[in-house]
Amino acid sequence: MTWSQMMKPLKAMAIVAVIVLGGLAPSWGQGAAGSMPGGAAEPAPLPRSHLVIETQDGRQVPFEVEVATTPQQRAVGLMYRKNLPADAGMLFVWGDTAPRTMWMKNTLVALDMLFLDDRGWIVHVVRNTKPQDESLITAPFPAAAVLEINAGTAELLSLEAGDRVRHPLLEGGL
Repeated sequence: MTWSQMMKPLKAMAIVAVIVLGGLAPSWGQGAAGSMPGGAAEPAPLPRSHLVIETQDGRQVPFEVEVATTPQQRAVGLMYRKNLPADAGMLFVWGDTAPRTMWMKNTLVALDMLFLDDRGWIVHVVRNTKPQDESLITAPFPAAAVLEINAGTAELLSLEAGDRVRHPLLEGGL
């Protein structure tokens, strides 16, 4: 019996296993308790708060955001989410100003990233990030926070460096 002939029954069993088990895969990112890849428990919901983006032309754009302030919260961010409401986002806050690098690993929703200084001024905007891309995304200036919103929102609202994000965790807050 050749190697190829011995492998045929194993291939068939593997295909059946994928079909049967494939329907049992958990649905991640729905906000309900469950598990994530690797068997880790889905993170607890993050604190939510209100922020306002003040544009240079005087508009005030409100968002409801989840706030990630711990290393664990920032590491997970918006991973595994299947959607993000239009007026929602996630605010990552470090508490100091330094070079910041983000990525889209395990992030299913395309995002715009607004890099902020410690007073909430937008110092850099990255538009239309690619879902699940592991390329590093770095601002050319140090940042104290990053606001992630749906891809296309920064362009739609004409958000740019020089606009300001008002939030209690940023100097000057609301």
